[in-house]
Amino acid sequence: MNFFPTRRRFSSVINNAFFYIAEAFKSALKNSLMSVCSIITIFICASLLIISYSVAVNIRECLRQIESAVGIAAIIDDSVPDEELDKIYNAIADIDDVKEVHFVSAQAALASFADSLEEGSDIVMGLENDNPLRRSFEVVVYRAKDQKAVVKLLSSETFVDMGVVKVRQAQDVTEFLEGVSNFANIVCAVIIFVTAVLSVILITTTIKITVASRKNEITIMKYVGATDSFVKWPFRLEGAFIGGIGATVAAAVSAITYPLIVHAISEQFSFITNIASFLPTEEVFPIIAPIAIISGILLGALSAVGALRKYLEV
Repeated sequence: MNFFPTRRRFSSVINNAFFYIAEAFKSALKNSLMSVCSIITIFICASLLIISYSVAVNIRECLRQIESAVGIAAIIDDSVPDEELDKIYNAIADIDDVKEVHFVSAQAALASFADSLEEGSDIVMGLENDNPLRRSFEVVVYRAKDQKAVVKLLSSETFVDMGVVKVRQAQDVTEFLEGVSNFANIVCAVIIFVTAVLSVILITTTIKITVASRKNEITIMKYVGATDSFVKWPFRLEGAFIGGIGATVAAAVSAITYPLIVHAISEQFSFITNIASFLPTEEVFPIIAPIAIISGILLGALSAVGALRKYLEV
């Protein structure tokens, strides 16, 4: 069996690949001004994508933490013996949407109420022997929108028979957080979509200018018999090379500046960190950095081919 044709074809593919790569680098260096403009454009677009994603995931995380802090209180009747409390606790903990359950004694509730008062705490603590507050279970759900279903269950006949006399919740806060969460998700999705569209427009326009400056070179190559593939590949690799550089630099700069920005926000607006914390770098960038880099490479390559189309019709 003759393997030489296969070897020759393989050798030809390798030689062509090296030729395309060399031409792509030469072209990028030769048109350094436009290459730098393209890199800057992709850097800006990739940075906007990373910023939009970082803002979106941090808003969702902060809202999730705040939502989980908004609890429900199931008030227990004084006639329920202490031996029955475990039964009530287990019944509440078995509800699917419940994340945590904490028992609060009447004494602990009174002490907490006294601590929340700036004045008159001594008077409140004087009611220890005649405590008007009741025992309760503080219930934390996974999401604010789950509260209605949990409150409905706790108010059902099953729990009333166990000794739950009242269910208290911060309804206004819950509805507000749910509305903010939905609004934030929509806004961030729109920002990411608009950023993606602008990225395509800016990158395509910039590379079109690069290709237009070399239209004579492309026309000559077509007249002497160069195939479309032969003309496209160097530009395709050049676009991918430029896109990869711009997106990689954007990811690196964003990864370095992200913790600095988070620290500055935490210092300036300390009230935010009192109720929620931002996501660390290692939880944000392993997801968005590869997406940004791959997007930059693909956008660069596809934009270059799209910009070439009219010059290939010779």
